[in-house]
Amino acid sequence: AFGVAGGITLFAGMVQDIFQTTKELQGLDNALKQVTGTQEIFARSQAFLRDVSEAYGLEIKGLTTQFTQFYVSAKDKLSGTEIENIFRSISKAGAAMGLSVDAQNRVFISLNQMMSKGSIQSEELKNQLGEALPGAFGIMAKALNVNEQQLGKLMKDGKLLASEVLPKFAEALEKVYGIETIERVETLSASQNRLSNSWTDFVRSLNESETGGISVFFKSLVDTERM
Repeated sequence: AFGVAGGITLFAGMVQDIFQTTKELQGLDNALKQVTGTQEIFARSQAFLRDVSEAYGLEIKGLTTQFTQFYVSAKDKLSGTEIENIFRSISKAGAAMGLSVDAQNRVFISLNQMMSKGSIQSEELKNQLGEALPGAFGIMAKALNVNEQQLGKLMKDGKLLASEVLPKFAEALEKVYGIETIERVETLSASQNRLSNSWTDFVRSLNESETGGISVFFKSLVDTERM
């Protein structure tokens, strides 16, 4: 009896997890599809995110949220390739350094604000990006081939355009951190995230059918309960 009860409880928990993950994936997909604009760019972005998450061992759902937000702030100022290159470099650096999810989020929040404002200000570079990503101020100076005092003056004069500077910063970041040749991050955290992503991929596969997959089943159940 205890075995049967335990099995039922385990099954119920698994169904609940599938339901929750399905909702999250639908929301993430809808948001990404909305900002990318076309099915072609949406599909390319999904493939890009799968590659980044697998290579660097990053949790795919959080990664998708970060990319969607960065894409919104950068899409009218950078090419699709530039957006991907910057995002890949920042993600790789965060994974290689073992940044927490919170720190990684703060990095992208600061980048999003830079892109939204159009120019790089001290608040975002020193107080936000610099706190989350060690050495960011010096790396920015190195990317522009100036010293830190000159960088400060450029910011004060409003001459640091985010669209021109961030691609250079991403390249300099990999060089300073010595991660240019890293193709795959192998840490305990990366392995754990890859395992989590395997479950997410499994749930996604349950929804990939012409009839809508398991999400249609869940929707019918919810609609029945409502009635």
